[in-house]
Amino acid sequence: MAVVLDRRPVAWPPGPRTRSPFANMSAFRRGFLEFIEGLRRDHGDFVHFKLATRHMVLVNDPAAIRDILVTNNKN
Repeated sequence: MAVVLDRRPVAWPPGPRTRSPFANMSAFRRGFLEFIEGLRRDHGDFVHFKLATRHMVLVNDPAAIRDILVTNNKN
């Protein structure tokens, strides 16, 4: 599992939609592992979500994590 933060405008992968910018923060604080596992279960291996005002992308595919951290580590 890896969490990647990026501020540039991009086409985000699917993820939960919330009305409140702090809704995900509450769930995150109540149970980090349950929150992350729920995102993966409901939205797949690449998930976009917001924590407060920050856009986050959860990458939960081992091959993609290796590609990000090893193959393209200079980018």
